[in-house]
Amino acid sequence: MITPKGTSKSREIAAMAEETAHRWKIMVIDDDEDVHLISKMVLNRVTYHNRAVDVISGYSGAQACQLMAQHPDVALVLLDVVMETANAGLEVVKYIREELGNQFVRIILRTGSPDQYDEINIIHQYDINDFKDKTELSAKKLFSTALVALRAFDDLKKIEALSLDKGRLEKMVAARTKDLVETNRSLDQSRARLADAQRIAQIGHWEWFVTENQCELSSQAKEILGLGACAGRMHKKELINSIPLNEREAIKNTISLAINDSISYDVTHHILRSDKKLLFVRHRGAPVINDEGETIMMIGTLQDITAQHKINEEMKKLSGAIMQTADAVMITNYSGNIEYINPSFELMTGYSSEDVIGKTPRFLKSGEQSDAFYKRMWKILHKGEIFSDVVINRRKDGSHYYEEKTITPVKDDNGKVCSFISTGRDISERMEAQQQLFHIAHHDTLTGLPNRALLQDRLTQLMARMVRNGRTVAVLFLDLDRFKIINDTLGHDVGDHLLQHVSERLVNCVRDGDTVARLGGDEFAIILNDIAKKSDVRPVAVKILEAMEEVFKIDSHEFYITTSIGIVLAPENGRDTQTLLKKADKAMYLAKESGKNRFQFYSQDDHSRDMERLSLETALRTAIKKQEFLLKYQPQIDLRSGEVSGVEALLRWQHETFKDVSPMHFIPLLEETGMIVDVGRWVLTTACEQAAKWEKEGINLRVAINLSARQFQQPDFITTVEDIIKASGVNTRLIELEITEGMLIDNIDETAKLLQQFHEMGIRIAIDDFGTGFSSMRYLKQLPLDVLKIDRCFIKDINKSPSDAAIASGIIQLAHSLELEVVAEGVEERAQLMLLNENGLDQIQGYLYSPAVSAIEIAYLMQHHKEKWEGIIEG
Repeated sequence: MITPKGTSKSREIAAMAEETAHRWKIMVIDDDEDVHLISKMVLNRVTYHNRAVDVISGYSGAQACQLMAQHPDVALVLLDVVMETANAGLEVVKYIREELGNQFVRIILRTGSPDQYDEINIIHQYDINDFKDKTELSAKKLFSTALVALRAFDDLKKIEALSLDKGRLEKMVAARTKDLVETNRSLDQSRARLADAQRIAQIGHWEWFVTENQCELSSQAKEILGLGACAGRMHKKELINSIPLNEREAIKNTISLAINDSISYDVTHHILRSDKKLLFVRHRGAPVINDEGETIMMIGTLQDITAQHKINEEMKKLSGAIMQTADAVMITNYSGNIEYINPSFELMTGYSSEDVIGKTPRFLKSGEQSDAFYKRMWKILHKGEIFSDVVINRRKDGSHYYEEKTITPVKDDNGKVCSFISTGRDISERMEAQQQLFHIAHHDTLTGLPNRALLQDRLTQLMARMVRNGRTVAVLFLDLDRFKIINDTLGHDVGDHLLQHVSERLVNCVRDGDTVARLGGDEFAIILNDIAKKSDVRPVAVKILEAMEEVFKIDSHEFYITTSIGIVLAPENGRDTQTLLKKADKAMYLAKESGKNRFQFYSQDDHSRDMERLSLETALRTAIKKQEFLLKYQPQIDLRSGEVSGVEALLRWQHETFKDVSPMHFIPLLEETGMIVDVGRWVLTTACEQAAKWEKEGINLRVAINLSARQFQQPDFITTVEDIIKASGVNTRLIELEITEGMLIDNIDETAKLLQQFHEMGIRIAIDDFGTGFSSMRYLKQLPLDVLKIDRCFIKDINKSPSDAAIASGIIQLAHSLELEVVAEGVEERAQLMLLNENGLDQIQGYLYSPAVSAIEIAYLMQHHKEKWEGIIEG
């Protein structure tokens, strides 16, 4: 089938019309971003035949080849010569003309180093349309060059189309003439737009006519220099003089070198405007060379970059600070990928930039902190808030370190988080020191066991868990029996070693999850957690008692020691630590009172006793002021004469609520609270006054007064006694002070000195409750004693128990061998009296003759003593 010629021509003309409807394509190939920026700014304003321009950008020869294959209808290629290679642009020309066979596209080569190439030779060798120095293509020149190239391309395409229809040529010429008119008008508009673009970009252009030393400035260049819009040409010297003096010489030399060597320059410097405003500018220039190779003109641009320079300077300072700071700095994007680390980060972690850039910081995780920790961190950061905490991280060598880290979210102009800045410092040494301080603050330095503070903290935590799981916690309070005697006798070094051995045995008696603590001195506490029932505690307590019964070998010493244990169960006896420890302590004292070397559970009965004790203590504190105390006197009978030789002053308390309170109840409480010092002073004063009064009445009775250990330890006690005796006027031979065996042992040297002073004052000294404590023959021999009083526990069954009788007889013989008098307390039966009399006892005291009575009743007894005593003797 043959296609008519007319039909073929119509199709070609239709194709030409359709092509005219599209935008022109201009391709800019250059590796300089500034070239792209300026080229686009100019070319986007170019229109030809009512068709705008699309600018296609490429940055290398290889990319140019790809783009040309994709866009065969490109009208103009502005092509840099030197890119990835020195001849990259020339290779692109060969590819377009030879490989693609594209003869229509206009190719203009541009170079920033014109001296490097022989322009004429290149034009001969390569099918290009022009070869330009980049400095020649100013905005105005580029605009006109683009129009000329588009016109040429359009002509070639139309000539090709019209080669089949010569009749259209005349019409096309007429249309071309019209286009030229429109092009000139568009050119004027483009010049105006270019001026606007320069004003927005703060870029002005200038032309310097070298031979005339005159500069032509664009309106924006005048604005930058602070000149009026109507200012004319400017002399070169004026332009140079606008540069501050300290920078001027260097810029002059740069410009002179550019003129002499016909090269371009690109410098930055300050400009001092006529209004004294200091700007920072980018100043670029390029030579225009005549046919003789002489520079006849310099053209260039002047750009105000003051704001950018200020930002750059601040960024330099910030960058320098980040580089030099001792803190490790890490910057990540929103997803957590690392974009930057500073040298301190490398030093702290051992990781280099090559190791970490692009990765997330997960490689730093040590595994010592839970996933919940990191979830909390990201939750805070994604809310745009600052995160601060101590993170345990891992170095490249695998070692762990503590980092005091702060992560700050960075927000974009819309307020959205776009990246994160992390700063941190290695605080491992500080944390280790804190841990050591914590250990010291919460552990006993002698034994290494937890101290009271850590015990209370653990007990508090256990109580919280116990409430949740419904289990029981047991608190054991331990006190070593007779530890003070060992410590004082053998020295503190031995005592300390003993405490360390005791600690080891206690730890071996409990489970790993239990707590053994030293509270101070010889007091220990144990927490048994997760106890099902009360009976589970007993085996542990028994195990502890048995462990303590084994011999302790320290240095050259071997000795035995026991312990008393108080036990309280929670929550049935309380939920707070103070209450539980207090009740366990109370139970321990009950164990001691029950004979030591045993354990005692705290019970509700103990609580009732505690409440009663509290009430008694409160009442005791006002008893002296309310005159509720009184003294009663129990007679002592001399068995040789049958006369009343003296009395023992006994403290009694009559309270309006408690009535007559037993001394067994309130005297220990006075001792424990320290009130015994004031009460003891009152007793001593009252007894001395009564003895003086009886003496005045002709009743010569020796009054025995009990002293407490606390009184005896008062530094001014001897002065107190002297003052009381002096104030009462009593004869000291009528005063007898009773002390216990325990008071002899505590600081024997000071005790001996004090007793000697009393002895020199004429006061008699008696040892009360002899046989129940810890006495030494050496003490009895060395101390200035007068009387031994046999405790009532040896008298009670003396006529029934041969051993008690033997003990009593032995005490009497011992005392007499030391030239001491002997008094037996608690004599209640005539048979006891007879037996004691047979063994040579000196005096008796007890209900057989009389209970303790008032001072008035003593006077009555003295009057009727003879018949009362005869009645006792005769039975």
